[in-house]
Amino acid sequence: MPLEGLKILDISSWLTGAGATALLADLGADVIKVEHPLMGDATRTMTFTPQEEERGIVALYELANRNKRGIAVARHGIDPPRPISVTELTHPRQGN
Repeated sequence: MPLEGLKILDISSWLTGAGATALLADLGADVIKVEHPLMGDATRTMTFTPQEEERGIVALYELANRNKRGIAVARHGIDPPRPISVTELTHPRQGN
């Protein structure tokens, strides 16, 4: 794979960034998607069909975030700065 060994942090929040980093992941890059710890990515809740609603998996989210690992990052407090906590998320297809 042409981009194997390259690590990319995906902090995008809409489809253009998610789509671009999905292509990089398709080419072998290790893409880590950062999501909000409580809400996750906005596309997780964009169901368009009753089947998606029933399965609990949104095709748009699956397409835009394929081949990526995910983390959630929360910053506790605004002032003064505090440590950032990182929680590993699971991808629906990975089954973890």
